[in-house]
Amino acid sequence: MVADVVLAGPEGPGGAAPPQAGSRAADPAPTRAHRGRRITSVTLFVLGCVFSGLCLLVLVSSWYDDQQIDAHRGQTVADVLSVSFNRTAVRFVTPNGTVIIPANGVVYPIGLAAGERVRVEYDTANTELVRVAGRGWQLAFLPVGTSLLVCWALLVPALWLLRRKR
Repeated sequence: MVADVVLAGPEGPGGAAPPQAGSRAADPAPTRAHRGRRITSVTLFVLGCVFSGLCLLVLVSSWYDDQQIDAHRGQTVADVLSVSFNRTAVRFVTPNGTVIIPANGVVYPIGLAAGERVRVEYDTANTELVRVAGRGWQLAFLPVGTSLLVCWALLVPALWLLRRKR
């Protein structure tokens, strides 16, 4: 038969030994402020990743639109009707005489002004998809890259500060 053996510590049977000099005591339970900073840092990181994913989707979408135009390309000259922050309206006539004013405007409108005439390429299967001739999805790299740079330039120091304060 084996008997249970209880070793007596300095404080008697089953007592806890006092911490020895130089040993680290167990970390106390996380405080409410620590949990709040951790939740905030995880949330900011996830939002940064979501934003980065959306930026990549902009590049993929631009590439896909260009592929659609290249697959069924039509070319003509269009009149620039108006230029605003989110839309540049153009009007053009297809070879069969249909006048088209795309609801979403023209893609890659950088440098256009109202009243100009500009060469455009459009998707003959979907005449709502129009781009300025000679421009492509590579033009999306600058705004997407700048957006990603600003996003992470703000997030990395914020995350570092949130994780550093303990």
